[in-house]
Amino acid sequence: MFNFSNRLHIHPQLSRDIRNMGLYLLVSLILIVSSLYFYTSASESYSFSMNHLTSNQNTLRNAQRKLKLYHQYSEPFNTLYHSGILDSDPRQNFREHLEILSNRFKLPYLKYDISPLKPDNSSPTNISVNKASVLLTMGLLHEGDLFSLFNYLKTYSHALFHIEYCNISRNARSSVSDIESLSPQSLLSECKLWLFNIHTPDPDINRSLSSK
Repeated sequence: MFNFSNRLHIHPQLSRDIRNMGLYLLVSLILIVSSLYFYTSASESYSFSMNHLTSNQNTLRNAQRKLKLYHQYSEPFNTLYHSGILDSDPRQNFREHLEILSNRFKLPYLKYDISPLKPDNSSPTNISVNKASVLLTMGLLHEGDLFSLFNYLKTYSHALFHIEYCNISRNARSSVSDIESLSPQSLLSECKLWLFNIHTPDPDINRSLSSK
């Protein structure tokens, strides 16, 4: 026979089991929600960190590229600056190299006249370009000296110049009586050059450099 009292005796245990199960489910649900929250936060933080890292990498690459460009162009720029093409008067530097050139190649005669710097109005850009004419009269031992002289000026003076013309003739004392150091076998070269620089002229730019 079924005992109703035994049936009633089961309910308190079952009730505790149900409460415990509900508690476990609630704790599990809280843990799942918390895990999802922290996972979402971690994912957002990771994405932010990756974006920040990518931005820093791009900044670093740009800095490295600029540094490479600086090293690539700083030395040529300093060379141009000190030679007078940029930001200074190039005539004194060119004059000094003409004197060195005369001794280096043992020229029997050298005379030069460098005019004041004047604006070059033919420049098609907005850059301020100035130019000075250079008249060179040189005694040469043979024709090849002329190429060596200009190669030297191009290599060592770093000046920006253009050769308008050069005439070479055999020296004749009757026509060039003031050149005592030239022998009748020597060659006489007369050249006109244009010397350029990129700069706004200095206040004393109109001084003329010449050698007699």
